[in-house]
Amino acid sequence: MNITRFDTQSHQLNASVINVSYDRWTGRFTLTTDLIQTNANHRDEMCNSPTSTKSRPLAPVNIKRVLSTKNIFFNPFSHMAFRLNGIDYLVSVSWFMIWRSSVFQTNSLADANQSTVSISELLPRRHRRSIILCSYVAVITSIKLGLMLFLA
Repeated sequence: MNITRFDTQSHQLNASVINVSYDRWTGRFTLTTDLIQTNANHRDEMCNSPTSTKSRPLAPVNIKRVLSTKNIFFNPFSHMAFRLNGIDYLVSVSWFMIWRSSVFQTNSLADANQSTVSISELLPRRHRRSIILCSYVAVITSIKLGLMLFLA
């Protein structure tokens, strides 16, 4: 089993790409999005340069915008809210027994308690590992209890 410090995953959410990362050592859960902008300085350098007679395409610059970040190390049931493209979202992360993390689109018009699931699992690999670990603990514990009852 490969031990990694960061668990990362990218998801498509309403024509935007969000990146999810979780740092296992510090417990920091972060949601970011990529904003692609053209480099205006590169365009000015091209126009002022006497040797550049050909028009070259502008180089895109990748900027990361942090949507939400929270230290969930001491809080096994965390909720974070963020807004993307004018839509409100709620992130729910729980790691008490089995890891669960999902994004809900909140409807603030009629009923504030009503929400729809946008992404069911943000870090599926981490969720799968937590299920495997809980199953392993349950099997080993039942074997130990069975041996104790059988030999006693």
